[in-house]
Amino acid sequence: MHKLLARIALALAVALPALALAGTPVNINKADAATIAKSLDGIGQSKADAIVAWRDTNGFHMPYIS
Repeated sequence: MHKLLARIALALAVALPALALAGTPVNINKADAATIAKSLDGIGQSKADAIVAWRDTNGFHMPYIS
């Protein structure tokens, strides 16, 4: 029983700080390039500009689910 509680405590200790660091969700189908670049790790301004340009050219289509 003590091992189970210790494992649960460890899991919470690892998971909760990650949840606290999570920012506000960004809808990349509607957000402007500056918001995308600021909010998403690993996405710089040039990639955000490319995302918005592609979205403006091609639009958003719901994925096909069979």
